[in-house]
Order: sequence, then structure tokens, then C-alpha cells
Amino acid sequence: MATSSSQDDRPRTHATFNHPAADIIICSSDNVHFRLHKIILSIASAFFGDMLSLPQPDGATGLPVIPVTEQSTVLESLFRLCYPIKDPLLLTVEQVRPTLEAAMKYQMEEATEIATAKLHTLVSVAPLRVYAIAYRHSLESVVRAAEQAVHKQNAQNMYVDELEEIPVSAYRRLLCYCEKAGPWNPLFGSTAFGQRFGQQSTTQGFAFAPPPIVPPYPGQPAKVTVSPTFDPSGADVIIHTSDNVRLGVSKDILRYSSPVLIKELSKSGHIPHQALLPVPEPGKVMLALLQICYPIPTPSYATLDEIMNILVAAEKYQMSKATWYLRDALAKLAGSSTVDSLSLYLAACRFGMQELAGVAARLTLRQDLVKTAQSAVDTDKFGVSAGCFWRLMEYHRQCKAAVRGIVDGGDIAWISDEWQKKLRASCIRSSALATTCWLGRYLKAIAKEAWPSSSDAVSESVLAEAMEGSAQLSHLPSNFPCCTCTEPKGMLTIISFSKFVESVIEERERKVILQWRKS
Repeated sequence: MATSSSQDDRPRTHATFNHPAADIIICSSDNVHFRLHKIILSIASAFFGDMLSLPQPDGATGLPVIPVTEQSTVLESLFRLCYPIKDPLLLTVEQVRPTLEAAMKYQMEEATEIATAKLHTLVSVAPLRVYAIAYRHSLESVVRAAEQAVHKQNAQNMYVDELEEIPVSAYRRLLCYCEKAGPWNPLFGSTAFGQRFGQQSTTQGFAFAPPPIVPPYPGQPAKVTVSPTFDPSGADVIIHTSDNVRLGVSKDILRYSSPVLIKELSKSGHIPHQALLPVPEPGKVMLALLQICYPIPTPSYATLDEIMNILVAAEKYQMSKATWYLRDALAKLAGSSTVDSLSLYLAACRFGMQELAGVAARLTLRQDLVKTAQSAVDTDKFGVSAGCFWRLMEYHRQCKAAVRGIVDGGDIAWISDEWQKKLRASCIRSSALATTCWLGRYLKAIAKEAWPSSSDAVSESVLAEAMEGSAQLSHLPSNFPCCTCTEPKGMLTIISFSKFVESVIEERERKVILQWRKS
């Protein structure tokens, strides 16, 4: 007797696509059979046209069965666009996107055009989501319409999951357009995001996809360089790099250093006396990895790009010692004045180093991230998503709001009870004003900065403006001074209070937590 589980596993035939004259079956990922016609599929899809030009083995039903990765709901919409029957509604992003992507995957030209037009109609409903989806699939007209809608709705600071699927440069371009911070860059670069960084997902979005281990590239110069430190003569294994450098290494050290490389070496079933192991990395990178793994003096690395290139390879080859060493070297760059803080933040995101990302994010405070990213930093070389950049921008917005809360609105509840007592006691006019006579002028002076810093709180210009304010009141002659605040003791109180405000600004920013995307 069949169990309910085995009955559930049996394929179901789709009610609409169940024509008796069908000569091919497409099976969805949720085990629904679509009984279709080869001639229609071949006309509608170049992909299926090529596939069906080859003989297909018959399945249990007597017809060829082709399994695909799409769910039945997506395939129904897709095949409705191919057959002379009622088109699918496709009213939401959740409905349009998988249909569009399936149409593009299977090279269905008309279905792609229809789905693209449907995506275009959603620009006003979900502009930022549509922008990201359209950018990902190089739909330029939809991208331009979406960015206009984002600007019109002031939606550029919203978060959508699709930001995790596009590069920082795509989001930065949108911000430039919305903020008019600079000229537009070309809409699409020479290398698509997915092609450049692969589809390897991390907690922070996309990352460098590890390249396959392949022999040296065709057309390389015939000259081979031998490393004097790792002399190939007499070595168990010779690592041959992409730029024709040969490094002789010990098989035993390689076994303990990299399970990936030793596995690649062992694929043939045995390791010859002197095996050749080709890798796609250049000699400089592999030499650095071996120097870390061997019991020899380890060189120091001072530049961010150098550390990143070597660390990518260390993670790819699962070299735990090298990975630890290089991540530590990366963290130490936080104290270097020569390293760009935005670049350090993006690198920290790339390698999942949350603590370092927080430190680097704090170093970027009060930088114009849009202009910085636009001009000086190649953000896409880090292989992280626009979602990482959005989280940094949101961190800036929250820090700025925390500081503006001190100077905006006239609320002085943030001032400690101790200081409120000191202020009232220090000024003869406090009974009439509920606080010292210079506080309003002092806060107004700080508020002139869009995002006041702790140094603004103690700047000479701000203190001078506050002290000038102590010499007058609105209901008294302008030359009527406050007899307490203009005295040396009163001026010392202003200076001392400014240091308190300095600490409050720093504390408020420290309390803001950088968001971190969990997998």
C-alpha cells in the first residue's frame, strides 16, 4: 500500500498545460508536469530550440521529461506568455521578477519584452526595487525610469533586499542622481556585477568568487621564473602560477597548510615524486602565502590592496594560519592614517569582520560618502553589495540625528542634572530664562554646522559667540551685560560646559550601532 509521502512525491500534471497532443514534458522544481509542444517551445525559446534539436530520451509517460529549477507558478506565467492563451496578470514585483528572469534564462525574446514592460509598470509602486532588478539585468530604459521615480518619491534612503544584489557603484550612481552630487557615470560598466564577482553569497552580500584551479593561461610568455626562496629542485611539489613563476614546496607542509591544494594535487589518485600544481594566482600572491605558512620570517604588509589580494587566496585555499595572519594585518590598518576609511570599511564587509567594519565606519563620519565613493574609491573592487553601502549611509544618518538632537528643538533634557544646577547657579538671569543667558546662543552657534562634531563644541568661534550673547538680553539695552557670565568665573563655566557637550556628542555617536546583515 502506497504511503501518503510517496503519493505526495508523485508528479502532478498542470491543469492548463495538459494537451493530449503534447510531445514534451517540462517538470518544475515542485514536481508539476507541463505537457507542452516542441514546436512552440522551439519557436518561443532559442534555448529550448537548441536543446530539442537533439534526441531526448523518453520518460515513464512515454514523453521526454526535462526537469528545470523554476517552480510551477513561475513556469505557468512563462508558458502563458508563449502560448496563444490568456496572459498572466503579473501585478507585483514578486510575480514579475521570476518570470522575467526565467524568460531571459531560456532566451524567450517576446516573453522577455512582455515581462520587462510589466516591470516598467511597477516603477511608481516600488521604484528602488525595480531599479535594482533592472540594473542587475541591464534593462537601461527601466533603470532610468526607476531612478526618476526614486528621486521623485525621495526613496533613495529606503532599504530593500534587492540592494544586496547590485554593486555599490550602482547604488552610488542613484544617489548621485538624486542628490545632484556630481555628473552621471556610464550606466553599465564593461563587466556586469554578477560576471565580475560571481554569485557567491556572504553575510554582507556578494563577494569575490574563487577562480577555478586551471593550467597557466594560453599565450603566456615562455620564460619561467624560479623563486630563490622556494627552489623547485628537489621539492615534492612545484606550484606553477599564472605568471609562470615556479615555487617548490614540501608536500607535507602543503598538506597541513591547505586541504584544498592537497586535494587538487591528489585528484589523479597518487602524487608523483615531483608533482606540478598549476594555480590561477600570480607568483607574488602564492609566494606571500607560502612565506606565512613556512617556518621562516614573515614579511609585513602595509597596503590594503596587497592584504586583500593575498587574503582572498588564503580563504579560497582554506589556509587557516595565513587567513588569521592576514585578517590581523587588515585590522591593524585601522590605526593607519594612509588608509582610506571607506575602503577599509568595504574590505571589512568583504571578509565579514564586523568589529573592524564598526571601527572603520566611525572613521568615515562626516565624510560625504557619495562624493568620496564617486571620485576617489573604486568601490566595486571589494566585491560587496550596495546593501553594505546603505548600512554605512544609515549609520551616518543615525549618528547625525543623534547629534542634531542636542541643538534642535530647544529641549535641554540631554543636559545632566548636575550641569543644569551649575548653569542656573552661574547666571544671575537664570530665574527669568530657566537657564543661563548664553546657552541658547551657544547651541545656535553649534547648530550652524549641518553635522556638528565634538571639536565644534569647543571651537573658539562657538565660544566667542556664546560669550558675546551673555552681554545682552532681548528686553534690556544691548550694552547691559550679565554681571556673572561676563566675569572670569562665568567664562570658565562656558568653557567647562563646552567640554561636557563635547563628551555628549562623542557618547551619542558611540551609542549608534552599525547594522550588520545576518545570513
